[in-house]
Amino acid sequence: MPGLAEELVFRGVYQSLLNRVFGKPWRLANAEFGWGLIITAILFAGSNGLVVVDPRLHAHIVPHAAIAPIMLSLVSGWVRERTNSVWPCVFGHNLSNLVIPVASLFT
Repeated sequence: MPGLAEELVFRGVYQSLLNRVFGKPWRLANAEFGWGLIITAILFAGSNGLVVVDPRLHAHIVPHAAIAPIMLSLVSGWVRERTNSVWPCVFGHNLSNLVIPVASLFT
């Protein structure tokens, strides 16, 4: 369950520590957030979306491949702030890890 480890590290540790350092000066839809959410989303997207491995086992840096991870990370970070818990993020992450591959079988 990579979603468990990633969410505990990114949302649980990084976002929480960055919030302590930078504070949470903004508010969106009843969630206070700050640079912790933004920086964590960028780190998450960089670690999950920038490198694409092709079938010949070559890795390429593909900046546009980070669009979906950064968008999902922004949402997950907001959920973390709104609920004050990483568990909804863990559930959503693992759900997407299940749904996306299954949906790709039908396209």
